[in-house]
Amino acid sequence: GLIYLLSSADNFISSDNVFLNLIEAIKYNILNNDYPRIDIWKNSINFIFEKPILGWGASSFPILYSIKNGALFSHAHNFYFDLAISYGLIVSLCIFIFTVKLLLNSFKLIYINKSANSNTHKAWWLSSFIFFVSQTYDVFYFDIRINLAFWIFLSGLYSIVYEPNLSK
Repeated sequence: GLIYLLSSADNFISSDNVFLNLIEAIKYNILNNDYPRIDIWKNSINFIFEKPILGWGASSFPILYSIKNGALFSHAHNFYFDLAISYGLIVSLCIFIFTVKLLLNSFKLIYINKSANSNTHKAWWLSSFIFFVSQTYDVFYFDIRINLAFWIFLSGLYSIVYEPNLSK
């Protein structure tokens, strides 16, 4: 599995097909249910569809998962799933759409139109994108330092995109 592959780093890194080896290891773990996040995400989606509008209430995932599966996980390992479970799809979709729209608009401005084409702007965008992707895989958002950094990066992108409109 993935742990074996990563523990034998010499074989993994020296191989000509590092990317293919990683994909194969991930596929092996998913197909053999050695990857707990897949089960957590499946359960999360079921919980969301049971109460899609208002959700189950704050911090309800650990209780719901424990009742259903007898195991304890403190969160859904996806920020947007966690929001939807706790507060409903409307809240989760609003924050998700705002973030994606901001990332797309800023990407277009910085990389395609090149009207804000400085290395600083590229660094703001890349940092925001990395935070966004990390929240879909695990929820680091509950750490206040990461939470603040994420919103500071997003506010930096917001000012890059909408700065010309603010001066009017």
